[in-house]
Order: sequence, then structure tokens, then C-alpha cells
Amino acid sequence: GYGVALLATILLAGLADWWLMGTFMGSTINHVIQNIETGPVYDSSFLLHFGVILVYFIPPFSVVGFYLACRRRFFGRHLVLVVSTLAFVLVHTMLNNRQERFMISMLPALVVILVLALQQHFAEEGFLSRMKKFRYALFGSAVAINLFLLFPFTFHYGHRGLVEPLVRIERLSTTTPNVLFFSPDYYRNVPYYYGGFQPIGRSYCYSWQDLDQVLPEDSDRFFDYFLLYPTVSEDLSLYEDSLTRRVGPIEMVLHIEPSLIDHVLHRLNPKHNPSWEVWVYQPAPPAGKQPDG
Repeated sequence: GYGVALLATILLAGLADWWLMGTFMGSTINHVIQNIETGPVYDSSFLLHFGVILVYFIPPFSVVGFYLACRRRFFGRHLVLVVSTLAFVLVHTMLNNRQERFMISMLPALVVILVLALQQHFAEEGFLSRMKKFRYALFGSAVAINLFLLFPFTFHYGHRGLVEPLVRIERLSTTTPNVLFFSPDYYRNVPYYYGGFQPIGRSYCYSWQDLDQVLPEDSDRFFDYFLLYPTVSEDLSLYEDSLTRRVGPIEMVLHIEPSLIDHVLHRLNPKHNPSWEVWVYQPAPPAGKQPDG
């Protein structure tokens, strides 16, 4: 059944690529060629994907579970499932571009493998059936660690600095606000119309060379908000001065710090994962006039 479903998926995906691109499995072929020929997005270990899979399922439970899946009896009984899943992991491991997120699509298959491996192990009355204390410690630690991480990692979502300021600006605005996303040292894929409260007029500056085009000096172009994304907080004054020379005095109205997930990912790989910390500014009111609201 699994093999038939796998072949049907390949056939449907291949026919879709043939219809859209003129080549059977064209998108998959292009993906493989691009990742072989181009350099890696960031330096990563050859064993990255295997480590990510073990962390996904929480060690030491994941270590024992996949050990059971590697046994010859299980491997022979579920050959198609194990080989197809392992092939996916190995192919992505051999590509230049290795990223953690590539393993997310394999989570359902890996869950099935773990469940079947444990089911077969207990049916054969393996060592987990006999070692009661070890079994409770193994399963209990996995549940405890998962519950401990569930709350902070659920509410401290990733890319907070891209999402939260947009939602706040949308909620505070009664008309369409004009916003400049100022991130000249790092490209950031900003969500569009995220909160659903009020559309936002958007302009972007992703390089210092583009600043003179987006906002020439002595320009009369008006922005309600400026979102500043310096790669390090020490550069904030440089960003602020660059805008002040063009639009006059500005004042900070909001500072969004990194979420827990953003902070962890940034510490693990600061070159590839920015902290997404953002400072939101607006034009300062004229002297003697209080800001609205």
C-alpha cells in the first residue's frame, strides 16, 4: 500500500511538472541540480540532518527508537518504507545545501517508523518489555521534556520582529499607514498583510545603495513608520542618522526583542539566522506639539 501511494505521488508530481514546466519531475530535477552546483547557503555539518531528526523526537527516546528501527528484522519487514525514507535523508545529506527545515517533510514517515518499530519490539517481548524501570524512565523523560518545551516554544514563535510590529501598526491605524522597511545589511522576507486589521503601504530598502532611490535627501515623501532592522544593536545609531538626514527628526515608538526561538537559532548560527530584533520609529512631532494618541 505504501509503495503504491509513493509511486502515485511521484507520478502525479511528475505529471504536474510536465504540464507546468514541460519536463517530467522537472522541479525535483532542478532542485537537485541547483543544490549540487551552487554553494551551501551556510556552513553545516555533514551529519546535520541525522542530528536534527534525533532532536525532533527528543533523545534518549529517539536514539533507542531508531536503534530498534535499524534492526534487520524490522528493516526486512518494512523495506519500502525504510528505504524510501532513508534515501530522502541521504540525498539531502549529500547536497551542498543542507538545512534543518528540509527534514520537516519526513516527520510523518519517521513517526510511522518509530511506532512500527516499538510495536514490533513489544510484540517480540524485547528488552524494553523486560526492563520496566528503564522503559518508564525513557518514555517519561521524553514526555516531560516535550511538555517542558511546549509552552515556551509555542508562544515564543519565530520571526517575531517581522510579525509583531506589523500587527501592532495595523491595529493602531485607522487609515492605510505608509511604512518603510529599512534593512540595508540583510534581506528579510516580510509578511504581507499579516494581522488582517488594516492594509499597509509598503516600501523596502534592502541595501545602502538603494536608500538614495527609496528616500533621497530632502525628499518630501512621507512615511508614518520606519522599521529598522540592524544586524547588531550597535549599528542602530547609524540607521537612525541615515534616516534623520532625509526625513528630519524621528523618535522610537516600539522595540521588539527576539523571541526565545529567534534567540536560540541566532546563537546557534548567527551568520544565517538573524535575531529579527526591530526598532520602530515615527516622525517626531514639531516642537511644542504633542504626538497623536
